[in-house]
Amino acid sequence: PLMLHFLPHLLLLPLGATNVSKDAIFLLAQLDVKQVVLSCTFYLNQNLIDMRNLASFMLLLFLSFNLSAQEQQDETAIRAIVNDMASAWTNGNGKAFAQHFADEHDFFVWNGLYTPNLTKDQNAQSHQQLFDQQYKDTKHYAVLDKIRFVTEDVAVVLVLSAVVAKSAEIPKHPQVLWSATLKRSEGEWKIVSFHNADIELLDNAVSRANSPIPVEVMYKNWYAAYPQG
Repeated sequence: PLMLHFLPHLLLLPLGATNVSKDAIFLLAQLDVKQVVLSCTFYLNQNLIDMRNLASFMLLLFLSFNLSAQEQQDETAIRAIVNDMASAWTNGNGKAFAQHFADEHDFFVWNGLYTPNLTKDQNAQSHQQLFDQQYKDTKHYAVLDKIRFVTEDVAVVLVLSAVVAKSAEIPKHPQVLWSATLKRSEGEWKIVSFHNADIELLDNAVSRANSPIPVEVMYKNWYAAYPQG
C-alpha cells in the first residue's frame, strides 16, 4: 500500500523540487529497492512519467539511501540501549538502568503503578531499591522483538524479557513484553515513555494451547534467541 500510494506522487515531482518534507524522504527509505526499480520501469513504460520526473525521483532515492544508512545506525544504538538496561538490571545498578531515560518520562508497570513525569534520578532510586530487595541477585534476559521508526527522531520498541534468579536456567518462555517510546534529542536516543505487561498467556500449557495465535509465532524471536533442546 505504501508503494502504490506514495511512490507515484514522488515520481511526478517537478525537476529540482525542494519542498519535499524530511518525513517523505523517511517514508521512501522504507521501500524495497527492487520494488522501486520495477515500479519506475512500469511508470516509464506506461508513459505516466518522463525522464525529468525520474531524475527528481532518483535524487530523492539517493537521499533516502543516506537516511536508510542512518536508520541502521539508529537501530544499532537502540539495540545497545536494550542490552544496557538488561545488563544494568543483572548487575543491580539502578543508575545504569535509568541512564537511557529522558530527564522526565512516563513509566507504567504491569501491576498498574503509573508514574507520569518521572525524573531520571527517581527512576534510578526506585530501581536500586528493587535491585537491593525483591529483585536482588536476579538476571534480566531481553530480546529486542521490533523497532518501529515513527519518524526519523521517534521510535517505538517492543522487547520480550524475563527475570529469574542468577542461578536459574534460561526461561523457556518470555515473561514480560515491554514497550518504550524513544525520542532522539541532541543526537542521543532517550526513553520518554515506558510500559510493561505480564504475558499471562504463557503461564500454563492450557492457556498456551488455547491461544488464538500460536505462541511459537507470536514470540518467535524469543525462541530463536533461546532455543530449548
